[in-house]
Amino acid sequence: MNTHTGATTVSSFYPVPLFVAYLLLSLVSYVFLLIVFRATLTFNWRVVALIFLACWISLDLSWQRRLLHQLADTYHTFSGKSTQQKLAVGPDAKLYNFIAQVKPLLEPNDARIFVSSSDNYLGQRGAYYLFPFNVYWSETWRAFPHSGYIHKGDYIVLINPSTLRFDREHSRLLIKGGDTIAATLVLADPAGTVVRVN
Repeated sequence: MNTHTGATTVSSFYPVPLFVAYLLLSLVSYVFLLIVFRATLTFNWRVVALIFLACWISLDLSWQRRLLHQLADTYHTFSGKSTQQKLAVGPDAKLYNFIAQVKPLLEPNDARIFVSSSDNYLGQRGAYYLFPFNVYWSETWRAFPHSGYIHKGDYIVLINPSTLRFDREHSRLLIKGGDTIAATLVLADPAGTVVRVN
């Protein structure tokens, strides 16, 4: 949590190891001073507590600074936007924008929609964004319906990455296990593919 800035994927500053190193170096320095000046200095637990407190406060100030930057980033990203606009620029922006393209293409409104993705999070979120349509999502690919249960007019939404593949040349969906389903391409996008069963 403390290395996630909210804006970059890699942090150049890891505060916990740095301040632990400061704490250890300070304690080693204090022990060294006690050894060198043993005639005049005696161990005082308050010095150790003060060193610990100084490192703790410095670490906390680092976190507070980062939190303020995250707050500013969040404010600039989401302030004044509607729920749909927030979703369109949020962490699921790519997926949400893909589903926003899919929804107007689904006819009729009571058509069955099967969501497929190798990534459980993306699959579940995609199915969630497709509600209130008649959506089918399963976490286990063994539970994906056999091709005999899929009917003409059903939609299959492939959210990348997916174990299912659409063969454009032969207009068919290739299902794990060797099954194929005749289908028509509805939408192709870097985030996924939508096909309609023929």
